Amino acid sequence: MAALLETKVKAHKAHKLQLNEVPWKGDYYTWSNKQLGTDRICSRIDRVFGNLDWLMTWGHVITKYDLPYFYDHSPVILTIADNQWTCKVSFRFFNKWAEHSTFMDKVAEIWQKHMAPGTMANIWGKLRALRQVLKDLNIEEFKSTTTKINVVRQELLQIQEQINQQCTDELLCNEKQILMDIEKWSLVEESALRQKSRAK
Repeated sequence: MAALLETKVKAHKAHKLQLNEVPWKGDYYTWSNKQLGTDRICSRIDRVFGNLDWLMTWGHVITKYDLPYFYDHSPVILTIADNQWTCKVSFRFFNKWAEHSTFMDKVAEIWQKHMAPGTMANIWGKLRALRQVLKDLNIEEFKSTTTKINVVRQELLQIQEQINQQCTDELLCNEKQILMDIEKWSLVEESALRQKSRAK
């Protein structure tokens, strides 16, 4: 009853502001408390609205409520236009590299070499050589992390689609275990994405 009343209040406010909900697809509920059995609560608290001018311009857009992955809220996807990133990506040092067990040995090996005459030229040469070593480390050790995350996410998608069809305690337990696995593998990815977002 409380959820129905809240929905009516939101609809009334949107009407007063001359807003209309954008057409959508996906699961009806956009939030859950991730609990098991009768303790599980689901609600539709995330919506996308637009005024008349916006809807006339972007009326073909459809909101998609995606599966929640490891969040309590479902991601809201609203694609207006595809952007192509054409700029050349410069070299960046990611903090995750420093946590690898071989990082210090690789740096020490490069730094003990004499690359060029002159102090600054020697340092520059070491940095250039180290850049390639770190790129190789990223490909060998950390690139597979993204693959592992994608595989586990696909498993999560399958579990959550089954939950949408028929929710059982077994499926909820499987979902909880997969969420723990995703959290473990996502720490490295999150660190890299945080640095990229600050750079841009």
